[in-house]
Amino acid sequence: MGAKTTLEPEITEVKKETAKITFRADKTLKQRAERVFESMGMTMSGAINIFLSQVVREQRLPFHPGATAEEMGENSFEAMLDEADALLEEL
Repeated sequence: MGAKTTLEPEITEVKKETAKITFRADKTLKQRAERVFESMGMTMSGAINIFLSQVVREQRLPFHPGATAEEMGENSFEAMLDEADALLEEL
C-alpha cells in the first residue's frame, strides 16, 4: 500500500501592532469600572479596545451620552467648562 498523506492546516500566528494610550480618569471611577469588567471576564484594556472598535465601525459613539439634571447638578454648564479648563491645563 502507498503512504498515507494527511493534510493538516498550517497554523500561523498573526500579531497585531499595538499602541499605548495613556489618559487620566477619576481613581474611584477606574476602580469601579475594573470591577465591572472583571465580573464580565474582561480587562480594562479589552473593554477599551471593544469601545474603540465600535466607534470606528459605527463612526459614532456606540451609546447616547447623557445625564439627568440631578446627576449634572444645577451648574452643569459651569462644571463642564471647569473640567475642560482643567484638562487643557494638563496638556
